[in-house]
Amino acid sequence: MESGVLKKYNASAGSGKTFELTVNYLIKALLSESAYKRILAVTFTNKAAAEMKRKILDYLLLLSKGETTGMDERLLKETELTQEILKEKCSRIINTILHDYSFFNVSTIDSFFQKIIRAFTREVNLPHGYIIEIEPDYILETAVDKTLDDAANDEALMKWIIQYAVDRIEEGKSWNLKADILKLAGEIFNESFRLMSQKDREKLSDRKFLTEYVEELKKIRKKFESEIKEYAKRCREIMNRHNLTGDMFYRGMNGGVGSFIEKIENGINKIYEPPTPTLLRVLENPPVWTKKDGFSLQMKAAFNDGFDKLFLEMLGYYSNNYRIANTARLILENIYIIGILSDILKNVHEVTTQENRFILSDAGELLFKLINGDQTPFIYEKAGNIYENFMIDEFQDTSVIQWNNFLPLINNSLAGGHYNLVVGDIKQSIYRWRNSDWKILGVELDKQFSDKQLLKQSLFINRRSKENIVAFNNTLFSIIPAAIDESLGDQQGELNLRKVYSDVQQLVPEEKKGGYVRIEFIKEDEELFKDIVLKKLPLLIERLQDEGFNASDIGILVRFNSEGAEVIESIINYRNCAGEEKNKKYNYSVVSGESLFLNSSPAVNFIIALLRLAINPDDRLNIAIMLREWCLATGRDSFEADVSDLENTAGKLWPEGWKNIVRRISGIPLYDAIETTIKFFGLGENRENTAFLNALQDCVLEHSSNYFPDISSFIEWWDIFGIGKSLALSDSQNSIRIMTIHKSKGLEFPVVIVPFVSWPMGHGNKNPVMWFKPEYQPFNRIGVVSVKYKKDLIHSYFENDFVQETLHAHVDNLNLLYVAFTRAKNALYCFCPDKTKSGTTADWIKRSFTTDTKPSQNDNKPVINLSDFFDSDKGIFSFGELTANVLEKEQEENRITTGRYYVNTSVKGLRLKLHGEKWFIKEAEKQQLKLNYGKLMHDILASVITLDDITGAVGKMVIDGRINENEGSMIIEKMNSELSRPEVREWFKRGAEIITETDILAPGGTIRRPDRVIISGDKAIVVDFKFGGEKKEDQKQVQQYCRLIKEMGYSSAEAFLWYVDEDKIISVK
Repeated sequence: MESGVLKKYNASAGSGKTFELTVNYLIKALLSESAYKRILAVTFTNKAAAEMKRKILDYLLLLSKGETTGMDERLLKETELTQEILKEKCSRIINTILHDYSFFNVSTIDSFFQKIIRAFTREVNLPHGYIIEIEPDYILETAVDKTLDDAANDEALMKWIIQYAVDRIEEGKSWNLKADILKLAGEIFNESFRLMSQKDREKLSDRKFLTEYVEELKKIRKKFESEIKEYAKRCREIMNRHNLTGDMFYRGMNGGVGSFIEKIENGINKIYEPPTPTLLRVLENPPVWTKKDGFSLQMKAAFNDGFDKLFLEMLGYYSNNYRIANTARLILENIYIIGILSDILKNVHEVTTQENRFILSDAGELLFKLINGDQTPFIYEKAGNIYENFMIDEFQDTSVIQWNNFLPLINNSLAGGHYNLVVGDIKQSIYRWRNSDWKILGVELDKQFSDKQLLKQSLFINRRSKENIVAFNNTLFSIIPAAIDESLGDQQGELNLRKVYSDVQQLVPEEKKGGYVRIEFIKEDEELFKDIVLKKLPLLIERLQDEGFNASDIGILVRFNSEGAEVIESIINYRNCAGEEKNKKYNYSVVSGESLFLNSSPAVNFIIALLRLAINPDDRLNIAIMLREWCLATGRDSFEADVSDLENTAGKLWPEGWKNIVRRISGIPLYDAIETTIKFFGLGENRENTAFLNALQDCVLEHSSNYFPDISSFIEWWDIFGIGKSLALSDSQNSIRIMTIHKSKGLEFPVVIVPFVSWPMGHGNKNPVMWFKPEYQPFNRIGVVSVKYKKDLIHSYFENDFVQETLHAHVDNLNLLYVAFTRAKNALYCFCPDKTKSGTTADWIKRSFTTDTKPSQNDNKPVINLSDFFDSDKGIFSFGELTANVLEKEQEENRITTGRYYVNTSVKGLRLKLHGEKWFIKEAEKQQLKLNYGKLMHDILASVITLDDITGAVGKMVIDGRINENEGSMIIEKMNSELSRPEVREWFKRGAEIITETDILAPGGTIRRPDRVIISGDKAIVVDFKFGGEKKEDQKQVQQYCRLIKEMGYSSAEAFLWYVDEDKIISVK
């Protein structure tokens, strides 16, 4: 059978990669109408996956109607179909997909991996029915809390944490230890850390091994320091005997022999640097020891006494050993990070196991370990996923683990003679902090596949931007990479910046003439730069609207969220002072991810403060917050009140009985509590609150499906996750968009403004934690070590790692500039500081403008001489003309607007019911209904650790719609009564280690799951709940549980059967 093909598309910005993916998908689908079941298309975000699905269905619909799509000719050619047959096939395919949608396989990579993991829960030791945790914040925070608690009884861990805190303070960083460690904890998701072998992970958790490793490294450092100091001491003794001073040597005390000896005598606190070129002249032939006036009498006497031989011996020892000493020092500086992270990782596993949770980002790692180098994708077949064609979008963002998981699938597909494709662009790789590795696209594919298997094609026509913008980007991003490469030297390995940007130049369709680029350098101190730019922005926005652009045509892109907040504040302040006439003429409305966060809504903040007050009625600060947020949420005038008299002020503003509402909400389901609050305080009357209130209740439902639906639990959840919840941004909203460059990827705007082009091209002043694999003994006793990025690394065994990281950092930051500049369709505006540090983005742009270098033109792709358009006196680059925008003016549309938030308090109204089972049964009803009742009670008891958990566990069932409030009240009353019995209370007491509904893997591979296990030291109690009559096999079942628990190492195991409805407890022997 002929081998299949993997087609690699290099798709520069605006070149239509989504269109190309859609065409390729449709070609395969048209060749076989059931082919969509065997095609897997993956991308990296849910939004991108949804967009890909929509594009495929939209084109199928248009083609089924016989409408022109721009891909008709290509589809007809590739499939050899007639126009009529193409129309008929598209109609059948879209109908089939919509009726068989679960086989329409377009998803994110993590979703696909998680789907596979579901089929292998036993192999990866996951319990059935685990809860997926999309964001790991809650798990990490819980694990960090536990780690800090553990430190009280763990001397080594406490020592590491103190060392970390001291280092942070010395670096001038935050004093918030928990926040710092929480940030550090994110390193456990770094793939270099994750790719450690199990053996290495065990070493990290082995206190004895780590202590021995640290001691060995200390010995290396101390031995070098003591021996080199001994050499220096002996050299000094000879010099003193003969009155020889350091300034008598070549170059005196300026990098020569004398300064070298003195430097060692004084002690080196940081790093040992290599010998200077001046010093190394003593190794020349003839050696250079003295100044031009020749050997002094003192030097001759010292040399006769053996000084020269001793110094050369010292220099040889230093040159041969300073790198190993530096390596030991650099590892020791950060060894505590490994220790802390190993404890956090252990606690993360404990938290996820105890709470039956699975972090979605772990799916790739678990699958990677499951495959373990096996080239046969049997695991995918077991999961029911037999794919023939694979299409991977945004391939430059693929991580090593993700690609290694896909590689067996791709190889299997190629072996079957099938077609696959990947689409990506190294120049748009800006997510390395999320483990993406652009080298897979740039280097690895060429190594892993033969020339016959791997076909390469570049999409080089820019269909987004106008010609002048493309010409500017073609030129700028040809000059800067070459200049940076020259500054970094020749040690960059297989890829340098010129190679990364070798395909940057693009063609432009004939109809894309025009376009405007303006870059202004602000000639003030960098401290004043931002203030000046913020004053210029509103004036620029007015000019653009004068030229016919809508507010929604303008995208303002920033490097950091904090910069976006500054821009928003500046525009809003300008609008408030602009006067009525300007506000009628211009639209200053701004929208950003930050402005859509739920915690930006006064109505939401009021409700959260009220919930906090319900938990802690004595906290008067929450009343103050409620008063302020209520005035903002309802449009009331602000007020001033005596903090000591807040309740009196509240009584004047709020309806009578507000205190009763605060007390009452603690005893009703959380969703109803918030509905009651909205209605009582009139929060739903202002339609600006409606979307935020709906989103808040969505959060309540999300929380209630995974956690206890009580107020305390929700507030804890909100403090971790709530700050990140936001509304979806509508594309039809006529407002200026403000976002980070990272979030702008994949988007386009008629006008792009980049207000603060001043970020460093490398890491700047930051010293991020890096993970390197030591190659030399004894450092490689650990598979991976953490060191902080700094220039000292170049004088250690990590020199090559440092050089590569420096290149990667430059690629990251140059790519950010490329992504920002290529979002513009009609016009691009930028502001840079004129007085900036060397090596920043602004510095490299200015260097490009002040050189006459014009890159060679490839295949008529437009380039310009940048210096021709730069006025160095004014500090302004201006190319092209800003023309009035006519074609892209916003058309009026019929839009749906939200009214007030309606609260339905009618008992007869519809109730949300998520499950259709009938839980409460009569004696004569069917056996299935009995099973439903038993399942419900088992689910409740699985969530009840102590008696305090009863109300929350039952409330969750009410929220889920499995029971109503009356049924919930009945169960709470019954459970409080039953669980208060003396013999039962012991099974639910505080402080005990209790495990509920957890799998036990028996030796034969079968799974056993006892209802409840109470552990005390090496003893265990097993309790099984029964909600029907006695059966013979019941006792045999719990006896088996006891036997398995004893085999796990517990000295004794008692067992009890509790027939709850029969009020009977049996001790099983």
